[in-house]
Amino acid sequence: MTDPAKNPPVGDPSNAGGEGGEGGEGGSGDKTETVAYDTHRKLLSEKKTLQAKHDELLREKQEREAKELEAKGEYQKLLEQERKAREDLEVKLKATSEQEKERRKLAAVLGAAGGTIEAKWYDLVANSVLNDVLVDPDSGEVDKMSVTKAVEKLKASYPEIIKGKAGPGLPNAHPGAGGQTPGMILRSEWMKLPSKEMLKWKPSQIADG
Repeated sequence: MTDPAKNPPVGDPSNAGGEGGEGGEGGSGDKTETVAYDTHRKLLSEKKTLQAKHDELLREKQEREAKELEAKGEYQKLLEQERKAREDLEVKLKATSEQEKERRKLAAVLGAAGGTIEAKWYDLVANSVLNDVLVDPDSGEVDKMSVTKAVEKLKASYPEIIKGKAGPGLPNAHPGAGGQTPGMILRSEWMKLPSKEMLKWKPSQIADG
């Protein structure tokens, strides 16, 4: 008969270490999972922080660009206002220069007509012969020879509008002035008008004063 003390029973090798062994392996697994979770949590937190910084920088960039566009728009608006004012002034200057040239031409024709021409005929004179009167572009002086030819043409075409021997001249009248020629405006008043209004007046309607 075999002695149990000399031959102890052989246990299941797969159960070596017993429950404590399994417990040891289980403890090691929990520790690994905890480290992995902590790392994931840190990475997630860092990602959120970086995303927040990114969003903040993007918002600041958008706000800065919006302000730059607004400032640029105001600058463009100021430039446009300046351009418009300059163009308006150029129109006024051009209109003034043209009106003054036409006035000198008309005065020269009226002065050389050899008689009085009533104001009601000024438009006729302007439309019929003033284009024949030449003005020196540099000095602004009216060419006397062209004036003589224009007067001869006027006398040949409309002799009836020249009355008497009195020297004619441009009237110093303005619209509505008592005892003055209607439909006229003083140059001082004409110069105060907006450019569009200035262009409505003919040279023959602008009198010195």
